[in-house]
Amino acid sequence: MMERLRRLILWLMMLALTLVIYMKSHGTERKVGSMAFLNNHMDGIMVKIVGNVEFPGIYRLPEKSNIESVINMTVTSREQMCVAITASQVQLKNGDVVELYRDSRQHIKITVKKMRAREKMILGIPLDPNQMDIEDWDVLPGIGPVLAERILHDRQLNGDFTSFLDLSRVPGLGEVKVKKLTSYF
Repeated sequence: MMERLRRLILWLMMLALTLVIYMKSHGTERKVGSMAFLNNHMDGIMVKIVGNVEFPGIYRLPEKSNIESVINMTVTSREQMCVAITASQVQLKNGDVVELYRDSRQHIKITVKKMRAREKMILGIPLDPNQMDIEDWDVLPGIGPVLAERILHDRQLNGDFTSFLDLSRVPGLGEVKVKKLTSYF
């Protein structure tokens, strides 16, 4: 009988401890960012590196990084480099894609492109309405191919958008829809 009482007390103590731990871990309100793995308020730019590199992927670099920074990170043997000094000084921007490929003579060819809107949205990189094409506009919620075409037509007729709110001048894009898109720009 005494042994059963000890086991009961031990089980009750474990239950009480489990409840305390559960309440402590679930009682606090957590601050949730836009993405679990990215810290969007860190300084720097996000650049995607692809091509003949050992570790392709998305990197956060200091604000004023240039192509030479990417070369130093990705190319192992400097003597194989054949890059013009002016090209290596090109300053990178948030959302750039740097492609490094070796040609038949083992010289490294470098091109810089822009990420597509879908990828920028996933990474939390703000979009630029003046740099987007029809496919970029089409992936935004509430914008279909017809409205995307209207936006590009308006930009061709009236020039670049001076602010994001200028999008409301496009027929079919009212203030409500523009406000819903604000988080992407």
